[in-house]
Amino acid sequence: MAENTLISWAQHTFNGWIGCTKVSPACKNCYAERDWDHRFHRVEWGPRGDRSLTTNETWLKPLRWNRDAACRGVIETVFAFSLGDNMDDHPSIKPEWRQRFFHNLVIPTTNLEWLLLTKRPENWAKFLPNGLERPLPNVRLGVSIEDQEWADVRGPHLQAAHNLGWKTFVSYEPACGMVEWDHILPWTDWLISGGESGPKARPSQTDWFRDARDACLRHGVPYHHKQNGEYLDGERVGIDRAGRLLDGVLHNEFPGAP
Repeated sequence: MAENTLISWAQHTFNGWIGCTKVSPACKNCYAERDWDHRFHRVEWGPRGDRSLTTNETWLKPLRWNRDAACRGVIETVFAFSLGDNMDDHPSIKPEWRQRFFHNLVIPTTNLEWLLLTKRPENWAKFLPNGLERPLPNVRLGVSIEDQEWADVRGPHLQAAHNLGWKTFVSYEPACGMVEWDHILPWTDWLISGGESGPKARPSQTDWFRDARDACLRHGVPYHHKQNGEYLDGERVGIDRAGRLLDGVLHNEFPGAP
């Protein structure tokens, strides 16, 4: 629902429908629920609330982005479903909505790379147009991992997608705990990290981001740190409010993907 986006790791955002249900600790302070349920009353969050289809104008925007990118000879990135989850299995999401999304938008827009981030990777085989067996060249599948518990749950699905040839990524945001990245990064093409912000933000620890960055360096995985959010200084290293490590620069330290 955006022409451009303030999200630092994508150039556009698109939402075909709005609404979701919380499934893990990362969802606790969901900004989309705060705005679109509590503030605007557009949808009711949770299993009892129906998802809301967005306007035709919204659905036409990616076609224009694709034409513009093709004219300039570039590939632009689209974060899909920042106000929900593209792999949500809620019964109010009609099959024709998914058909329209993949076949009318994703597949034809070859100058866009679609970033499909989910907390429900178990549904990839069910909802991707050809399951997991036939990767789409302009799609990058991503999972949210907030701590080690959810790395253990979602990591195997990421590994399965990677082994079948999909481009992959991980969003470690909001970071809620330490993660053993050496067990995840072999199946990851890109890692994004960030702390939680807002009035009820849970503080992260700066060592979490340092360890994520160092693990990416070991594995040769592009790393992008989005924001610090609220944080507690680690014992070994701190990050200032501009996003800089006290012993180096965190942002853009090595190239990000795509």
